[in-house]
Amino acid sequence: MHINKKKSGLIAVAALLALALTVAISGCSILEDGAKTAAVENFMDQLNSSTRAGAQDYIHPDSDAYDQINNSPEYWDSYFPADETFTLIAPLVSGDEVSGQMSSETTYSPAEEATFTMADDGGSWKIMSLTIGDLNPIP
Repeated sequence: MHINKKKSGLIAVAALLALALTVAISGCSILEDGAKTAAVENFMDQLNSSTRAGAQDYIHPDSDAYDQINNSPEYWDSYFPADETFTLIAPLVSGDEVSGQMSSETTYSPAEEATFTMADDGGSWKIMSLTIGDLNPIP
């Protein structure tokens, strides 16, 4: 069987375009996944800071708990005591969720499954809800 050069060139170009499209689509997903994970990590950093002043910056304004969180500086204390350090072990992104094992010295020892549901807020990914085991710190 003989394939002329023009036909094989077109096949090669089509294959390259398909590959480029696949990489472009996957690349967007990878960037979004990284942004979601980064938002959760930044939230965790704020929870572990001495003031926790910026933790609410990572909560989506449409979250059911948004107003309560913003009006109560001690909101986090019942779920994340200030004298502990909290870690999300092995975060994994699936769709709009970031999940992993929440760990700390006392409150989440042994570690418990944690799921952050994320939502876009004008180009920034923010936390819409958070569930840790049977608890719902951000309903």
